[in-house]
Amino acid sequence: MSPVILQTAEDYQGPLLRLLATLEGGEGRSSDIIRLFGETYKENIPDWHYKRMKNGGTWWQRNVHWARYFLVNRGFMDSPARGIWRITEAGRRWLEEHPDATRPGPIISAPARRERTRPSVPPGVTLEQLRATKAVMPPDQFRAIWGELYDRLLAEERARAQTDISDTELARRARRVLREIHAFLKGESGSISSEKAYNWMIFCYTLSLHRETAALFAFVAQDDLPEWAYERARRMAEACRAQLE
Repeated sequence: MSPVILQTAEDYQGPLLRLLATLEGGEGRSSDIIRLFGETYKENIPDWHYKRMKNGGTWWQRNVHWARYFLVNRGFMDSPARGIWRITEAGRRWLEEHPDATRPGPIISAPARRERTRPSVPPGVTLEQLRATKAVMPPDQFRAIWGELYDRLLAEERARAQTDISDTELARRARRVLREIHAFLKGESGSISSEKAYNWMIFCYTLSLHRETAALFAFVAQDDLPEWAYERARRMAEACRAQLE
């Protein structure tokens, strides 16, 4: 193999197939294959792929696992028994047809589709793992390999943070808070803390209730709030007063 540097997990596919093809029966234990990969292609693995991950492994070892995942999906590898990796006949044919290839071609990459499809989530891949990968991988490489999957998992996490509530129920809850605020401003209820006045200001400011926001600032004591919170309350009050002029 020519000394081409393996930049991405996809780049590991061709070398992994060639390594398997040299083994007796085209198969071996996963731990032995990973060790042999490091010995065979040590000059092709970039320095940053040797960085340690939280689980104790290295990034190049992780990339070998990802390459195996890609190849299994393409039918170029299989697993006849637990912990055993094997090249398939389809994988051997690819090697025969691409004897000088140092990087995977279109046949190894995911097939082109006319319509954009959502990427499948490989087993065991979590958003936290991708965040850890993002922290150490060059941004352009991370975006090219994991960007779409990362965005999908991030969107799914945000979606789980959304409360399923009807417009009617949302309006009912907002009206209840606003009635409480109006009752206080009319003097129909007792005193409130600066923190509650500040929270009410945010509520009213969000709903563009300028009169209420400006009036509530009078009940925010500077010494009762962090400096940044009091400054925010002051700016909200000034902005609302400007709207009322």
